[in-house]
Amino acid sequence: MPSDSTYVPPKAVVEWHGDEVEGIVAAMVATRLDAAAIMVDEEAQDSMQRPKSGRTTGAFTTRSAPGEPPAAQAGSRGLQGTVAWRATRQLEREIGTSEDYGLYLEVGTRNMAARPWLEVALLAMADKIKRLFTK
Repeated sequence: MPSDSTYVPPKAVVEWHGDEVEGIVAAMVATRLDAAAIMVDEEAQDSMQRPKSGRTTGAFTTRSAPGEPPAAQAGSRGLQGTVAWRATRQLEREIGTSEDYGLYLEVGTRNMAARPWLEVALLAMADKIKRLFTK
């Protein structure tokens, strides 16, 4: 303490609780990442239910046109119902499908034009996700 008689003790003291604050912030971000992953997951699956403009191959089945998300398939075929998300680390989320052909639909092959479903869902939810992290 200075010996100067003009010394005035502080009226406020700031204490840093870095580890505690970091944990609280990480938990808040993790919760928002969960919400974002759910939004993209649901949008991806919903996009498969929307009407398609491709060719009709049966009494009630219209296929997706190139560039559209894949059409929902009756029965056990199709990506719908296989799209899921998971937390791979505290601040990391992964969204995808267990079906190998999910990648082929997303990016296409030399014999089939892409029917993107994941990128389309992410872009559709981008503004809502941004709002999650700015509120």
